[in-house]
Amino acid sequence: MKTLTKAVLLSALAAPGTGEILLRRYGRGIFLLACFLIVAGSTLAVAFVQIWQSLDAFARPGATLGPEAILRSAGQALRPHAARYAAALVVLLILWGFSVIETYWLGRKGVWDDPVHEGPRTEGPGGPGVRRRG
Repeated sequence: MKTLTKAVLLSALAAPGTGEILLRRYGRGIFLLACFLIVAGSTLAVAFVQIWQSLDAFARPGATLGPEAILRSAGQALRPHAARYAAALVVLLILWGFSVIETYWLGRKGVWDDPVHEGPRTEGPGGPGVRRRG
């Protein structure tokens, strides 16, 4: 499998930034991966706290405990914050889409050959190993 194919699949299926890291674009890859993990992690943490607080209602005597009651309680806890979760989802999808497109673009351009990103090395008028601007 080609490096480009692996990189695009990593960005698409694993997490944003992983394809860039495979293409040796460590700065961009780590930045995208960190942004993804921060947004996803904080959103999930807030959601779990809200759901956990809603489950306190089941600790009272006489509370009905069943799958429907638990799901209803969790839904009621999350409903007031639906716009925030939707915004977080949009940010995550934008990060993911940007990462996949950028990984494909970098791979097609052949940037992974040069981590300094000054263009691929070629033999030209300056001699072997001279970096081409482009």
